[in-house]
Amino acid sequence: MSTNDEPRLPPSALLEMAQAYRQSAILTTACQLDVFTHLAGGPLSAEALAHACGVPVRGLRRLLNACVVLELLEKEGETYRNTPIADTFLVKGTPGSMGNFIARAAENYKAWGQLGRAIREDRPIDPHSADMLDTLPPDRVRHYVESLYDTGRQAAMAIADAVDLTHARRMLDVAGGSGIYSITFAQRQPALRAVVFDLPPILAFTQEIIARHGMAGQLSVHPGNYHHDELGSGYDVVLLSNVLQTQGVQTGQMLLRKAFNALAPGGQLLIHGAMPSPDRVSPPEPALTQVHMFLVYPEGDAHPAEDICAWAQEAGFIDVSVTRFPPPRFRSLITGRKPR
Repeated sequence: MSTNDEPRLPPSALLEMAQAYRQSAILTTACQLDVFTHLAGGPLSAEALAHACGVPVRGLRRLLNACVVLELLEKEGETYRNTPIADTFLVKGTPGSMGNFIARAAENYKAWGQLGRAIREDRPIDPHSADMLDTLPPDRVRHYVESLYDTGRQAAMAIADAVDLTHARRMLDVAGGSGIYSITFAQRQPALRAVVFDLPPILAFTQEIIARHGMAGQLSVHPGNYHHDELGSGYDVVLLSNVLQTQGVQTGQMLLRKAFNALAPGGQLLIHGAMPSPDRVSPPEPALTQVHMFLVYPEGDAHPAEDICAWAQEAGFIDVSVTRFPPPRFRSLITGRKPR
């Protein structure tokens, strides 16, 4: 760099980047304490909120003022109220709520705070596994499944808008978690019958969500582990959403072979997830997702769409194509078809 060149990032931007954990901690803590949910009914004082949240007022008052700085709350005299963005996205139980996912994001601090150690030791700090779910308290599993529900709604609608499932009658949702993708597709296609395939501890809460939507007539669950179990057969659609990024190349290829075998001739494959560019430095969200996958899954990686398309073709799929979704999530959808 010549002496006349200006750095692309000013020092202030580096300081903001280094301290971005502050904003994250303020947001996630407020969601964990249900601050925005308690304020959904109208303005409250710090004292009233402290009583509702079950915490001392001294620290909470500082948190509330910080939420005002971040434009999550407004302050009028000694009372606080939600801003429109908080009312829309941070009140639990509302259609647009992301509160469960954001509250759960605080659990990632432990792993991200030890990124250097993970790189030096070349292993995940807080590895996720099927066995782990068996040891978690039920309330934590419920929170995890509800967070998948919160974050999956917009993605499910985007996929439903992008594909034509008019003639599909049977769908398999592999590692379907909360079932939100199957719910969304079945709501649009009354003739569709979907099966959510996942681990037993997860499916206990998936069934509650299905019942909550009144979809038990169209949706069912099937307990299993895709590492060891076959996926069945005769399906018109197989969906893998946010699955391949949790696995390495060999497991990803194996899953696509199983998906191929599960489909009826002419059946459709749908793969959704974070897929960075071939050089793995863009778009921003998928590029950062690959770090998170490394931190929490033994073989986790956000694979480029070009690689996954090649795996699908090797498994026997034809008419393989990619749809890129816009910001802020930058997710991608790969579709393919089993020959007739």
